[in-house]
Amino acid sequence: MPENDIEAAAGGVGGDRRVEANKRAARAAVEEIWNNHNVEAVDRFTAPTARGHQAGEGMTPEDLRVALKEMFRAFPDAHMDVELQVAEGDYVVNFLKLTGTHQGDFRGLTATGNRIEVRGFSRLHYGRDGRVDDEFIDFDQKGMLEQLRGPGEAAGPIEVAPREVARERIRRENAADHQGEPGVPE
Repeated sequence: MPENDIEAAAGGVGGDRRVEANKRAARAAVEEIWNNHNVEAVDRFTAPTARGHQAGEGMTPEDLRVALKEMFRAFPDAHMDVELQVAEGDYVVNFLKLTGTHQGDFRGLTATGNRIEVRGFSRLHYGRDGRVDDEFIDFDQKGMLEQLRGPGEAAGPIEVAPREVARERIRRENAADHQGEPGVPE
């Protein structure tokens, strides 16, 4: 008997079916979270105890939602393509291409209107419940900086705000977006 929706979609349990189910889940997560900009879908695809790793720092599902909100505000047309996918056992590796137009503040850089196209990868581990419980992700951050700042202007890192600072920034922006609505403090 299938243990979850992902196994049910794969027609039951078993090695090859589970690998294929994990690959479909990885593509569905990219589509729903990245391409539909549905930050709340993180919980559907990620275990509550999941750990993500980017730039040497651990991320919880809440940290991921904060980072995604910041990204989608800065790049409202952000789009992710899975260019290649490799899977074995409970692991899926996606080779990714991220595109978008820099239309809002992003890690200390004001909107430039520049279009970005950067490549990276994610290594996902799927737990028994069919959700990601560990992820490592890396993108060409130097290439992204060059595209945002222009050639020769990539000196110096972009601001990587501590999680608390990023959360407070998102909270303030959300409050400003809804100011004057019933139940929202002025």
